[in-house]
Amino acid sequence: MAANTPPPPKIAQLESCTLGVIVASFHHKCGKTVHLIDTPGFNDTHRTDGEILHELAFWLLKSYTHDIRLSGVVYLHSISDNRIQGSALRALNIFKNLVGKENYHGVILATTMWDKLDDDDYDSARARQKELMTNLNFWGDMKQGRSQVMALRAGRTSVEEIVNHIATEDKRLSLRIQCQMSEPENYHIHETDAGKVLYKELYEEKRNMEQKLNDLRKQLGAAVDNHHIQKARELRKQLLEVSESVMANKVLMKEFEKPTTELNEYFEKQVKRDLQKVKMMTAANSKRLGELEREMKPRGAVASLDVPHNPIKRYRSMVTLKPQGDCLNPEGKRDEIRRHLEWQKQELEMLRQTEQEIIDRKKTISLAKMSLGVSQGSLITGIVGTLATVAGCCIM
Repeated sequence: MAANTPPPPKIAQLESCTLGVIVASFHHKCGKTVHLIDTPGFNDTHRTDGEILHELAFWLLKSYTHDIRLSGVVYLHSISDNRIQGSALRALNIFKNLVGKENYHGVILATTMWDKLDDDDYDSARARQKELMTNLNFWGDMKQGRSQVMALRAGRTSVEEIVNHIATEDKRLSLRIQCQMSEPENYHIHETDAGKVLYKELYEEKRNMEQKLNDLRKQLGAAVDNHHIQKARELRKQLLEVSESVMANKVLMKEFEKPTTELNEYFEKQVKRDLQKVKMMTAANSKRLGELEREMKPRGAVASLDVPHNPIKRYRSMVTLKPQGDCLNPEGKRDEIRRHLEWQKQELEMLRQTEQEIIDRKKTISLAKMSLGVSQGSLITGIVGTLATVAGCCIM
C-alpha cells in the first residue's frame, strides 16, 4: 500500500510466505526515498522461531556494521485477536528484548484489521486495545516508554500517517540486539536478551524431556521385571519418541550457540542456494510454457493430441499444478491445454517474483549502504504481532 505497487496475482492454493528479508522502495513527499523492509515472522509453518531470529539477527547486524541506523520500529497487531498468550506472548517478549527499553520511544504500535470487524465488535475491539495499552505485560511498559499507538486501517491514509510520523521524527535508533552482537565480546545469539527468551524455553523443554526420559526408563524396567509385555512395548515406543525430541532440542540449542561468523557464512550460502533453486525452477517452467504455447498453435486434427503434464515440485510460495478437465474429446483437450497455459503463465510470474525476492535479500544491505553516499540513511523496522514479522523502511 505504501509503495503503491500492485498486489501479487491470486493463484489457487498459493501460500503466503515471506522467504527472507526483502525491500520495497518509494519516493516520499518530504523529498527522501523510503525503503520498506519485510522479513519472515515467528510461528512460521515451515521454519522454527530460532531460525527466524537467526535471520533477523543476521540482517540487523549486517546493517549495523555498515552504519545503517533505524528510523523507527512498527509493531503490527491484529485487533481481532481476542487474547495474547502462549507463542504470541513469547513473540512479543522477543520483540521487546530485541528492541530494548532504550528504544521504546521509536516504536509505533499499530493495530490492524479494523475494517474486518462487524459493527457490533467495535466496542470490544476498543476495550482490547485499552487493555493492551495499560497491561504492563503487553504494551503498557512500551507505552510508558513513549511508544505511539496508532490504528492501521484500510486505505493509504493511515499508512501515510505512520510513515509521515517516522519521517518527521527522523530518529537514529540502534536496537539492543545490534549493539550486543557488535560488541568486542562478539555475543552469540543465545547470549543476547532476545535470544535468551527462546534459549531459556529450549533449556526448560530439554530439562523436562530428560526428566520424562528417566521416568520412562524406570517404568520400562519395572514392566520388564514384572513381565508386562504389552506395557513394555508401549513404553519403548514412548521412550523412542521422547529420545528423538531430546536430540532435536539439542540440535536447536547448538544452533543458538554458533558464533556470529558462522551465522553470516550460513545465511550468505543460503541466499545463493535459494536463488539457484528458483532460477532452475523458472527455467523449467519457461520450457513447459513454451511447450504448451506450441501445442496451442493450429496444426490440423487434434484427435490424437496428448499433452503430458509433469508438475513442478512445490517450493515454498509456489504452487503445484495438476491437470484437470475433460480429456475425452478434442475440444476438451484444447480447453484443458488453455487452462494449463494460463495456470503455467501465472506460476511463471510467481516464480519470477520469488526470484526477485531472493535477489532483493542480497541487495538490501548494499542498497542501504550505497544510499549513504547521497545522504545519511535511516531504516524503519516493524515487527508484526503474533507473527512477529520484521518489516523495514530506509528513508534517505
